[in-house]
Amino acid sequence: MNHSVVIVILVSAAGIGQGHRDALGGESSLGGIEPVCSAVQGIVTDVGLFEELCDSIEMENNPKKRYRLYEAAVGLYSGNLLPRLSDNIYFIPSITYYQGLYFRLAGRYIERQTECGEYVYAHKAAKAALAFDPFNSSLNMHLTILLYQQSGAGTANAFYTGIKRHLTEAHIQRIKQTCPNMII
Repeated sequence: MNHSVVIVILVSAAGIGQGHRDALGGESSLGGIEPVCSAVQGIVTDVGLFEELCDSIEMENNPKKRYRLYEAAVGLYSGNLLPRLSDNIYFIPSITYYQGLYFRLAGRYIERQTECGEYVYAHKAAKAALAFDPFNSSLNMHLTILLYQQSGAGTANAFYTGIKRHLTEAHIQRIKQTCPNMII
């Protein structure tokens, strides 16, 4: 089995001098965070690959290929870049950017899969994204609609009762329009 060892160093722009920054790999456009990667068998940057996959998903029309691209992107996203430093002022913009990118990706993917009738894929994606943000109104709305389409009003009503307080009024209205047999 061939394993590649990847070393990732995230450097705060305010915490390292220019000479060290040049030696480690130069400037970055990540708002003060510089991913510097070296690997035994080549250079790998998960951040760049994640962004490329997000762009590819938008252009892909084949639902199965979209799902493979989505799985690859989600596999690279594992939450906060640096969980213990998530409240550090230098890391907040980058963390927020990538979380937003992930949630937009998840929302678009769920909508596209639902439009194609691929409810199982959409359901898995909604549950996976909710693991990172269980109070996300849009994701909870999508999951309620998916439960309605897959299992009927009873299951959707049970889920809706638990998450209603986390939904925006616009999302509640969309559930009412999409799921006419639910008790809302």
